[in-house]
Amino acid sequence: MRTLPFILLLVTGICFSGCSSLTYFDLPVYQVEETPFPATSGSIVLVNNAVEQPRKAASYIIYADKKEQILWFERDSANFPFLNMLGDQMLKSEFIKDVTLYNLPLRQDSLYSRTRALTAGQLNEIEKESGAEWILSLDALPHVTVLRENRIADFNLVSAFLKIQVSPVFHLYRAGQSEPVGRYSFTDTLSWNATQLELNNAIGMLPPLKDCFQEALYVTAEKVLHRWVPYASVENRFWVNHPHSVMREARNFYIKGDMEAAAYMWEYGYESVNHSQVKLYAAYNRAVLAEMQGDLSLALEWIDKCIALQPQNNQIYSFSLSDYRKSVVRQQESQKILNPIFN
Repeated sequence: MRTLPFILLLVTGICFSGCSSLTYFDLPVYQVEETPFPATSGSIVLVNNAVEQPRKAASYIIYADKKEQILWFERDSANFPFLNMLGDQMLKSEFIKDVTLYNLPLRQDSLYSRTRALTAGQLNEIEKESGAEWILSLDALPHVTVLRENRIADFNLVSAFLKIQVSPVFHLYRAGQSEPVGRYSFTDTLSWNATQLELNNAIGMLPPLKDCFQEALYVTAEKVLHRWVPYASVENRFWVNHPHSVMREARNFYIKGDMEAAAYMWEYGYESVNHSQVKLYAAYNRAVLAEMQGDLSLALEWIDKCIALQPQNNQIYSFSLSDYRKSVVRQQESQKILNPIFN
């Protein structure tokens, strides 16, 4: 079975300590989804069943003296742009193959913070027009925009702190069924801050409020999708460099791209060198190489050897080997899900 590809992204720095040093880099890994979402198989249609929130609702400025007033700023609607963003990200995720948007608002009431289920008639009509196997209904999209004035008395400065909270609610239906198979609710918050001598100047230093609102919608859609499908994240890793000849040779092989020879030298360092620190560093580097190559079972074997070398203090510098092991175990769980998809 082919394992997932793991790619070295970027060397970010070297930290020296005594006779050894660390070379840091970022390693992209897949994280498993947090919430079961059965619609990753088959086609899905996104439906706007939410009432558009009025522009002045839940949007206000709070001054330093606690007085409040409505915060008015020009912006587009939220519901359809949010669904468009979510649909685009679904298609780019590679885990949802067919996404369409039912471009028609279904509610006419004013209760924007309330949810209302789709009727059997609405579900039948949507299924007939879209031909989708799944119907994902956005049933509410309340959002709160707060601009707060904070005075920094010691420096005679004023900060403008902007916070936008978005809280979408969804129901998922299987075609042919009138009862939802899942209900999903989320809350995400983005914030911006700027400091100047006057409040108006501080506000002027913030990105345009319209742009902040669009960014909040986009980031919320992205985090919603990350709850439903596996996604790539970045783990920080490092190589341990040491002046011992075995460690130097292994590093030279690695730099030249000869991973097999580098792996052999680190294994040799662990098994044959009579120096506890070299054994530890060689075992750790071997674990990292195995992780990079996608052999997570082998990476765990070498992490366990590292831990066995110093069970009372299972750290390399300030890096916890136990935390490293947990990270690799999580990756194994993701790999079990992802390998059938990539193979």
